[in-house]
Amino acid sequence: MEFIIMDAASFDLLIEKLNSLVDKASKIHNGKDAIFEKWLDGQEVCEILGISRRSLQTLRDTGKIVYTMVAHKIYYRPKDVEAFINNHIKK
Repeated sequence: MEFIIMDAASFDLLIEKLNSLVDKASKIHNGKDAIFEKWLDGQEVCEILGISRRSLQTLRDTGKIVYTMVAHKIYYRPKDVEAFINNHIKK
């Protein structure tokens, strides 16, 4: 058996960080994390931008809009869609 000795302040900091990690993992597991609830699919982005699915694909192909692919499905973060609007449409 191996023992590790540390001072009380370091131990308290370690416990605090572990508790924070457990809280974050719990939120993700329970589906309450806002980050994972806000992704948009292609249809929603097409409606927001007023474009066709083919036009959206062209925007992806040319690197004009940021996207993420998960299990062969493409998702967009609202802030990336907003950035596209601000950089390309409102000019």
